[in-house]
Amino acid sequence: MHPRNKQLTVGAFAGKRNPAASRWPGKVAWLIVAGVAGAAGFGLLRDAAAVSFEDTVWTKYDNTIHDLSDTTSTNGRIPLGTNGKGDDGGVLFPRMVAGVTNQMWYGGNDGANYRIYYATSPDGLTWTKYDNTVPGVSDTTSTGGRISLGTAGTGDDLYVYAPCVLKDGATYKMWYTGHDGTNYRIYYATSPDGLTWTKYDNTVPSPSDTISTNGRIPLGTAGTGDDSLVLGPSVLKDGATYRMWYAGSDNTTQRIYYATSPDGLTWTKYNNALPTNSNTTSTDGRIPTGTAGKGDIGHATTPFVIRDSNTYKMWYGGSSNVWSIYHANRYPPPGTFISAW
Repeated sequence: MHPRNKQLTVGAFAGKRNPAASRWPGKVAWLIVAGVAGAAGFGLLRDAAAVSFEDTVWTKYDNTIHDLSDTTSTNGRIPLGTNGKGDDGGVLFPRMVAGVTNQMWYGGNDGANYRIYYATSPDGLTWTKYDNTVPGVSDTTSTGGRISLGTAGTGDDLYVYAPCVLKDGATYKMWYTGHDGTNYRIYYATSPDGLTWTKYDNTVPSPSDTISTNGRIPLGTAGTGDDSLVLGPSVLKDGATYRMWYAGSDNTTQRIYYATSPDGLTWTKYNNALPTNSNTTSTDGRIPTGTAGKGDIGHATTPFVIRDSNTYKMWYGGSSNVWSIYHANRYPPPGTFISAW
C-alpha cells in the first residue's frame, strides 16, 4: 500500500458528504470520525452501488460538542448518553452498513467497561440510538443491536468494542474486539436483523501465526508483531474470499496486519512478522509505522478498508504524540484485472 499523505486530524464525531462526490450523482462518501483523546476510530459510510469519488479532500460537518442524548442526535454526531447509560463515559470506533436505513454499531463506555451499541439514520446526519442501557453479561445472545460483555474467564469479559459489520446475504456478520483484562483479541458474532446478535465462540484462542477458527483472530507467538494485542478489524468480502486488516502490537508499537478466510470463520494470517518502517510502500498487506518525524512513527492502527473498483483504499489511525487519520492505497499490478464483487 502506498500512503498518499491524506490526513484528517481527529475531530469530535464528524460526518460530511464529500463535495467532490456530486460529480457522480447518487454516489456519496461519508467519513465518520471518532474524536477521543488517545484513539482514532472511524468508518466510511457509502451507498450500496459501486462508488467512484475523490477521496483527497474531506470537510468536517460539525465538530462542536453535542448535548447528551439517549435518543436523537444531529449533524452526523453520536453524543455521550445521560448519566447511568452504557455510553455516558465515551463513544468511539463506529462502523456502518449503508442502506435505505443506515445502521451504525459503536463502542460505548460507562466509565468502567466498553460494550457495543447501535444507532440508525435515514441520511447519515440524524442518528437515533436504539438502546444504550447496559446489557447483562452473555456468552451467547444479546439484543437491541448491542454486544454484551462475556462471563468471567471469557475473552471478552472486560471490553467489547471496535466492531466491523458486513451484511452478507440475509446475515449480518460482526467481527469485534474483545478484552479479557490482559489482552485484546478479535471475536465473531452473527445476526439475522442487526439487532439480535449471537456470539460464535468467545473463549480465548491459543496463540497462532497461521490458522485460527470460529471467526477469531488470536495473538501471535512470542516475537511476532501481534504477540501482545490484536484489535480493530476491517473486513471485506471480495468474491469468495473474506479479507481482514487488523491492528497488532508487539507490546510496544501497533502496526497493521492482514488475514484471509474462505468463510469468515477459519482465518489465515498472511505475515505477522514485524515490517520495516516505511513512509511509502509495504508488503504482505501490512502497514508499518513511519520513520522519524512522521505522523505515524508511534503507531499505525485501527484500519478501515474499502474496495473502489480495482483499488483497495485504507484509512488508518497514526500517532506520533497526537492521533490523526492517514490514507494508503493498494493498486493492482499493471495489466491485472480484478473481477467485480
